[in-house]
Amino acid sequence: MFKKLVWVLLFLSVLLVTFVLSAYMLSPHISRFLLVQWLEQQGFESVDFQMQPPTDNRLVINQLSLSHAEGQRHTLINIESLVLYYSLPELLTRYRLEKISTDQANVTILIDSSLPERIETLQKSTIDLHPQQLSELFAYIPAHQVNVKVFNLRYQTDDATEITLEGQLNLDDSGFQSSGTLFLDQEYLTHLSLSLARSGQLFFNLHEHDQPLIKMSGELSYLEDHWRLSSGHQVFTQSFTDWLNRQFSLSISSELGLQDPLSFTSRLTLPGELPLDPGLLLDSLNGDLTLGTRMQPAPMDSFAYHMDLRVIAQLSLYQRNISGQVQAAATERDGLIPGFQLNGQLSLPKDFDQITFEGTVDVDALEQGIKLSATHTTQDITQLNWTLPTQSAPPIVNLIRQYVTQIPSTIMLESGQFSASGTVNMGANQWRANSRSKLYDATLVQGNIRIEGVDWQNQATLNETGNWQSHGDVSVEQVNVGLPINLTPIDYQLQHQSNQLNLNTSSFTASLLGGTVYVPRLNFNPVEPDLLLLVSLRSFDLGAILALYADRGLYGEGQIDGQLPIQFNAEGLRIDSGNVGTVMPGVIRFQPDDDLKNMAESNLGLRIALEALTDLRYDLLDLDVQYHPNGDLILVSRMQGNNPDWQQGRPIDLTVTIEDNIPKLLRALQITGRITDALDRHFQQSP
Repeated sequence: MFKKLVWVLLFLSVLLVTFVLSAYMLSPHISRFLLVQWLEQQGFESVDFQMQPPTDNRLVINQLSLSHAEGQRHTLINIESLVLYYSLPELLTRYRLEKISTDQANVTILIDSSLPERIETLQKSTIDLHPQQLSELFAYIPAHQVNVKVFNLRYQTDDATEITLEGQLNLDDSGFQSSGTLFLDQEYLTHLSLSLARSGQLFFNLHEHDQPLIKMSGELSYLEDHWRLSSGHQVFTQSFTDWLNRQFSLSISSELGLQDPLSFTSRLTLPGELPLDPGLLLDSLNGDLTLGTRMQPAPMDSFAYHMDLRVIAQLSLYQRNISGQVQAAATERDGLIPGFQLNGQLSLPKDFDQITFEGTVDVDALEQGIKLSATHTTQDITQLNWTLPTQSAPPIVNLIRQYVTQIPSTIMLESGQFSASGTVNMGANQWRANSRSKLYDATLVQGNIRIEGVDWQNQATLNETGNWQSHGDVSVEQVNVGLPINLTPIDYQLQHQSNQLNLNTSSFTASLLGGTVYVPRLNFNPVEPDLLLLVSLRSFDLGAILALYADRGLYGEGQIDGQLPIQFNAEGLRIDSGNVGTVMPGVIRFQPDDDLKNMAESNLGLRIALEALTDLRYDLLDLDVQYHPNGDLILVSRMQGNNPDWQQGRPIDLTVTIEDNIPKLLRALQITGRITDALDRHFQQSP
């Protein structure tokens, strides 16, 4: 490229000097004829210029127009009021002018082939970056100063977008300066300015009217066998984002809260022989980028935190691979969000069919980092894969609990192992996320309730419509609510669609007190539940139930069954007209303590009941069950049978009403005392 540029500069030098010398030494008519002939021999067409006779220090060319065709490129040049200032001794000895000035220069470049064909043509060649220092390169300028007051450059490829640059440029011994306005299809796009000093200092600004968009300053230098561009950049994020959205009909969010301006530094090296094949070009480029910034994104509905994210990034480019490290830490209004580090490598293959990323996110609160891999194809299809290796579950739950307020504070994960993985697929205007998670060997505690040996597996899917669903299974070794409960595995499906949430569960059983509770399949909205189901009780061991009250002197033998119609809604759980009992013979024995015996001395009904219950051989045991959402339980029990040691085995038909609060009963397991109090308050007897 430098060789071509040098050739152009030399050609211009010869051309302009020839203009002056021929006009000075020959008559204008003869010099015009000779110059036209010479330009046509160099491949230029439609050559036309008009000039005035030279004075002792300048030559005025009223108009110069010519065209040049090379392959697919057709170039048209038109210059008006071109004035060449010179010193005759310097012109003859150094072939150099004092100044070149023109009111207007118009350059039009037309490409007759399609853009892909043009790229294919360019791929067959290379750019020779001649190892020439900039200071020497400026020496080839044919004048000490070049000034173009109005410079118009128009570039058009077939039916593609027309690019037009209107501005001015100045070139002197110290360097090059230019500014102008860029248009796309004659529509205003932006203002730009560029300057390159003889020392290699480079400045570039992009702005819209008086609003800056991008500023860049740097230094271009030649070292050994390559060029190096070291530069600093400022991107005015708010203005630049608004400009992109407005000019290119994009929808980039302006709520990212990027630091304004966004500042970073970069370094890029280019070899002396620069290939134009995109793959080979990337292989030949080396560089690095350093970024330190802050982000304050606006709160989102799903993550309503005012964040302050600090990012330090160091990236390097080597043979098409971009690798580096990103360190980030964030705080929010009410506390500290755990810091994290992102380490990864970005690769661009030679065929440009996809971009791949491999990396790890290390979060301070986690034992192991999250492994990431991503692929983006030329069809705008992106796939992201992530994996959280198996590790201790409590730190993960504690981390999530800070941001998901729906997790009850009374539920604590005491132990367990957790792992998860997932994929995110994004295409044109649609995306889909899938995840798989597993919790095993876990222990949950809620108040006095302890759930041990929890194994949970879940798969979830979410798409761009906001609809999602998850399904999985849960198994538990034991639930201890004051007495042990064993559950069979439960399958479930949770679905959110059209702003409606629905939960389906499989039927399951719970084993406790020697019996089994059968729960049917459930289908309800867990946020606004409205359930009516029938729960069956089978083969409950009366002896195991009464063993809970052994310290109060209550014992028994037998089995009971029953059915409980349960209603569950926003108010809570309710049981109406539940029935539990048996027609199989059994035994109930009650040995009251001294306090209760003393109480019975003054209460005939209580004394008779206590005497009958010392060894009640029942033939019928029937209990009507009522349960209210506040936890109050009402049991109306009827017992028929006899006591061989009471009144010669006289038949007994005893009805007892018991009222109590189940949550309090389970917390204290002091049921015996409460039963005796209930007997005293609600005792009814029919001999």
